[in-house]
Amino acid sequence: MSESLVPFIRGGEGRRPVIVVDSREASAAPKVLKGLREADVDIRIVALPRGDYIISDRVAIERKTVKDFVYTLTRR
Repeated sequence: MSESLVPFIRGGEGRRPVIVVDSREASAAPKVLKGLREADVDIRIVALPRGDYIISDRVAIERKTVKDFVYTLTRR
């Protein structure tokens, strides 16, 4: 992960959790962003080279449709 993202994802006591969201995901999954905002998450939208969501300096999440997930598991 880019070192420039580390300040976004490190929070401190009493601070809102921060999730970095890929800019393409922002338009593809508005319900996810709405839920995060309702949970009082600080959302930072940037172009990520990998993953759709960064939740820590060690964890990225890739959101997939069921069809894409099955394809990922079955392709050779």
